[in-house]
Amino acid sequence: MSLFEQLNRAAAPTRLRFLVIAGHAVIEHGFQRGTEDADILISRDDRHVWMKIVTDLGYKMIRDGGAFMQFESPEPSQWDLDLMMVAAETFGRFLATAKPATLEGVAIVVPSLAHLLALKIHASSTAEGCAP
Repeated sequence: MSLFEQLNRAAAPTRLRFLVIAGHAVIEHGFQRGTEDADILISRDDRHVWMKIVTDLGYKMIRDGGAFMQFESPEPSQWDLDLMMVAAETFGRFLATAKPATLEGVAIVVPSLAHLLALKIHASSTAEGCAP
């Protein structure tokens, strides 16, 4: 079962939402991009629920940067997973303009191209120690 199918199934009972971001989302918008992991955007309010879901799927946390967490896959053939957190209000705005897509045969949602660019700028400024 693909990672995205596992995430959909785990999130469904509690109606948690997530957006696929980074490389996979860029590809869905029609641009070529290589990627070695899967990245999802979640509401900061759902952080602890998502941590439980991801660890219950067997993923091991390798880095917690506050607004960004990295997890290692339990299977070498499965994507590693990164979670990026934003305020609930921001997540709602991104979700409102998101685009449905299919990845690995699974229904997903990706942010608009404008929001993907905003995330990239935010991630770059956060990585450099700047205030978001």
